[in-house]
Amino acid sequence: MIEGMVNSSIEAVASLLLEGGNGQFREVDFVIDTGFNGYMTLTTTLALELGLEVYELIPMDLADGSRTFIPSYEVNVNWDGSVRRVEAGALGDFPTIGMSLLEGYDLMIQVREGGRILIRAGV
Repeated sequence: MIEGMVNSSIEAVASLLLEGGNGQFREVDFVIDTGFNGYMTLTTTLALELGLEVYELIPMDLADGSRTFIPSYEVNVNWDGSVRRVEAGALGDFPTIGMSLLEGYDLMIQVREGGRILIRAGV
């Protein structure tokens, strides 16, 4: 089970442990984005700090209807006690968790500042 908390901006935030390109580990706060169907996004700065190398450029349809191409990385993430290698695009000002990472899990959010977030394997 993964736990998190709703922040003062009413964003659902959970921390995950990422493994960098040179074997170092870093705990990172992610905003849960149910409108994003990918696995996760990282900031460009974070991807560089982790020593990740660009895997490919991927097309991204933005909320305003425009399309752009963003760098994509493969990163190891500790997800509910297991290491998963997932694709992470570099986009935005904060890292996000998308629906592909949440697939097969139940998500519960108490939508209020300080509210609890639970992500657990689906039953």
